[in-house]
Amino acid sequence: MILAVDPGHAGERHEARICALLWSGDAEPRLLASENCRGVHEFKVWLVRERARWLGGVITVQWSARLVANTPLVAAILEVLIDQRPPEPDEPSAETPVLRRSY
Repeated sequence: MILAVDPGHAGERHEARICALLWSGDAEPRLLASENCRGVHEFKVWLVRERARWLGGVITVQWSARLVANTPLVAAILEVLIDQRPPEPDEPSAETPVLRRSY
């Protein structure tokens, strides 16, 4: 799946709208979901909902220069789409140091 996000521009009478489109990654892509959000929080809620809806699918972000320039929007995308895998039960966590015994 491909996520395309346009941060939008605020006009004289209108607030900026974030336009988000989620496309299938097939040879002939089709639109799976779309949303016009009023802010980063609303966008993040939508993205969480879509990620849960398409659980197991890989969502690739189409990074544009305007999207990369919008730091709060990038942070929201990374927070939702970056997987944090917990350590396996037999695997030490990254925060737990492994102490070696010396005899």
